[in-house]
Amino acid sequence: MKHFSHILFLFTLTLGVFSCSDDDATNGPVIPTDELVARNLQLADRGNLDNPSDIEISFEAPSQTSGVARFSVFFAQMSDTASVTEQVVSNLSAEQQTLVNNTESEYSVRLRANQTDALGKTFDSTQTYALYVASIGTYEEAPFTVATRSASAFQLSKELLVETLIPDFGANDGLYVTSDGTIIASDFGTFDNDLQIGLGTKVLSVTPAGEVSEKVTGFVAPMGGGTDSQGNFYFTHENGGDYVDGKVVRVTSDGSTTEIATLPGWPSGIAVDANDNLYVANFFAPLMHKITPEGTVAVLAQDDRLFGCVGIDTDDAGNIVTANFYNGAIYQVSAISGEVSLIAQIPDLVENFAIGYMTLFEGDIYATGVGNNKIFKVTMDGQISTFAGTGANSSSDGLLAEATFSGPNGIAADTARRRLYISQFGERALRFIQF
Repeated sequence: MKHFSHILFLFTLTLGVFSCSDDDATNGPVIPTDELVARNLQLADRGNLDNPSDIEISFEAPSQTSGVARFSVFFAQMSDTASVTEQVVSNLSAEQQTLVNNTESEYSVRLRANQTDALGKTFDSTQTYALYVASIGTYEEAPFTVATRSASAFQLSKELLVETLIPDFGANDGLYVTSDGTIIASDFGTFDNDLQIGLGTKVLSVTPAGEVSEKVTGFVAPMGGGTDSQGNFYFTHENGGDYVDGKVVRVTSDGSTTEIATLPGWPSGIAVDANDNLYVANFFAPLMHKITPEGTVAVLAQDDRLFGCVGIDTDDAGNIVTANFYNGAIYQVSAISGEVSLIAQIPDLVENFAIGYMTLFEGDIYATGVGNNKIFKVTMDGQISTFAGTGANSSSDGLLAEATFSGPNGIAADTARRRLYISQFGERALRFIQF
């Protein structure tokens, strides 16, 4: 048995051509089976939900697409495959299959959560299954069904996976996920040692399906990001390499931009609380600023430990959690008093290249070890563990303990869809982990 969750299988076994009548089978035309079989079929596990909606099937349409009207995607327990006959396939109910009209050359299809198998049995995550794709249509006036079956058994994995949503992604810095699942990504760009600044200029918008568009452009090394209750997005930019000051920018829903504050040092990450107050971390000053919805700017906290903080978020109590890029310390800052307290110190990180960003998800802190190529999980009481990544500098997908990252930097949670997104400062890519 193999877990298909991290292995892609090629569908190569043709089960045969099922015709609608004996006359068709005996006297009808010879159906070109090989030309009508769905090709390059692959499987992926997309969620660890223990139901068929986890299963995504990708395949290419047959070469003679005019003869194929639709595709039927269904499955059966491995012990039942001998029972999947022409009669069974011809009489599959709506609950037993996912039908796809033949309108494209390539398909990526998910099964339905409540889909039963070809014999009407409820999906059982403890069983191994074969998955079928049938081409259904008419060839020279003879109806046909050409079914293919997976060459290997599959079973849903119980383990979480690292996957790549977009290779060669156009942004490498802070991430934020809106309520509709849109990922907003700032592009700090490649760091120029002579200018002492990133060369990025854009903030991108990405749909959950991976469609990328430009949100704003024309800025200097944009970083961080967060939205308020009105849908305005905020980020920082334009330190200019002088470490003197930088700007906080507001982007409205119609795309217009306004610089709402100039802050000393190198303002970096941004978090927005439930009352639309902005909290701004600082890469090159021992400060954390607060900006109210009315535009009042104040220093919330001044503490040497805050020098070098970038990643920032707010917890359920309204306090701020921030992580230090230089030394890997994670702090809690009181939103009322500005008092700073240590939550955890992640050990053995690369000095001055320790934590890129961090986010809170379901009560825990997830931080990117940008120099160590790992993702860390930290509980609010300070328990530290390596969550994902071997430490090797590359971008291979797979189980958490086997996957690799290349300078993981931005990280943000889609709480509704239970997904973490990670950007990379090394080999550019937008990665994700589906819970």
